[in-house]
Amino acid sequence: MNSRQPLEILNEFKFMVRSSSPDVLEKLCEQFVYDHEGAINAVMGFAANYDLSLTQDQVKELITLMHKEGDFDHVKCWGLPLGSNDLCRKFYPR
Repeated sequence: MNSRQPLEILNEFKFMVRSSSPDVLEKLCEQFVYDHEGAINAVMGFAANYDLSLTQDQVKELITLMHKEGDFDHVKCWGLPLGSNDLCRKFYPR
């Protein structure tokens, strides 16, 4: 676990996500559906490249928060933007 403040971690995590290519985000999104644990670990590894040391619980919390705020609405998962996906909206209502 790192000594950064929660808001700082959130901002750095958002920067990392926004710096990612659409292809990377799409592949991660699809991986979350069929291999949730593997996707969490992939995000943790990706975060480490940005000098963010995160636990699995932190990754889950950050992703959930970003979903609820609509930060992933533009990300395509199997060709469909998450913001228009009824199943996604069921799990991450606003």
